[in-house]
Amino acid sequence: MTGPEIRPGELGVDDLAVADRIACQVAVLTRIVQRRYARSADFGPAICHALSHLARGAPQRAGSLAEALCTDPSTVSRQVAALLRRGLIERCADPSDGRASLLAVTPAGYAALEHSCRPKVEIIADTLAGWPIEDRREFVSLLAELISAYQRQTR
Repeated sequence: MTGPEIRPGELGVDDLAVADRIACQVAVLTRIVQRRYARSADFGPAICHALSHLARGAPQRAGSLAEALCTDPSTVSRQVAALLRRGLIERCADPSDGRASLLAVTPAGYAALEHSCRPKVEIIADTLAGWPIEDRREFVSLLAELISAYQRQTR
């Protein structure tokens, strides 16, 4: 035995040390990405993230977008307003409920993604280019698993 026995539900020194390192590394990565986005005059990471999410899927309601982005509906409302003002998204009728509207990316929105967001994503791709693709996919999977578990734990 290498250390004290840990009972279910208890955290050991190693558990806490690893969790602390993960939290610190995520914070550093977040600051690096925010700094990189701050250099762009087009729009920041939150707007880019919302636009990217909408571009990857079918048109959706603002509430669904807020849930997917793990953010407050009022925050998404401001982001949607900014995207609408710039003509990067549009509202269209929800075929399942005529009283509601869906948000969809416009051709100008797709162009903005290519111009403003893609270069930032390419930096990450270039950074990870030396990793085997299997490792990159596993990293994405593990990161998504961490986020899901964290969300369940903090609800």
